[in-house]
Amino acid sequence: MHGVATVRAAYEGLLPLLRVEDFLREYWRDFYAARPDAELLGLMNIRFLASDKPIEGAHWRSIAWVAPCEEGRRPIAVFQNDLALERVVWAEALESRYDLRALDGRFVWTGEPSEKREAPAGAPRRIGAPPPRADLPPIAIRRISPNALEIAKPPAAGGGVALIESAYPGWRARWAGGSADLAPLNAIHMRFDAPPGIETIRLVFEPFSFRLGLFLSLAALAGLALARAAGWMPLRAKRR
Repeated sequence: MHGVATVRAAYEGLLPLLRVEDFLREYWRDFYAARPDAELLGLMNIRFLASDKPIEGAHWRSIAWVAPCEEGRRPIAVFQNDLALERVVWAEALESRYDLRALDGRFVWTGEPSEKREAPAGAPRRIGAPPPRADLPPIAIRRISPNALEIAKPPAAGGGVALIESAYPGWRARWAGGSADLAPLNAIHMRFDAPPGIETIRLVFEPFSFRLGLFLSLAALAGLALARAAGWMPLRAKRR
């Protein structure tokens, strides 16, 4: 351990709190290292680190200082990870370079950090992996709301699209004339196949419990309306 104190991860998006705690406990050595692995943390959608001591490495840039409220504590520096991925990328760019399945099993509740736990081995690069294709067109993120993303790609382009997000079931891709569920690649990456001929795609978080609750609510309202229309539920008598 290098003694870099009070290092925490800031995240973007809808990563649930439990997964954040899992991540902090599993990768605690990397968060407390003087040279955090920017590539590995970038794969995990970790874009910022905060520390009260310097963080070394060419890919970490100090972007802000925060003065603590408690007297006697040192200012906190916020560092940005230049290797952090965008929220939505072409799956081929990731799968050809990294063994994403190798990240599975690391997001497990491990209890309190142990001194005996081994440090992460770094980003799981594929041996002899070719460089990312230069001809992959960009994917633009147009809008972000609390439970949805809207992305745009060139209409002629198609193929696997990866979402860098906690792999909770319920994410669905919708476009004009079609839709598809996102399949998990591991604990934090999901993907779907985007068809050619489509430019705008919405990625919506619609868990089964939400859809089931909405269906049951609408069914109950429809049942009450039909019962009243059929005379099974007379209106309450007026008070005299």
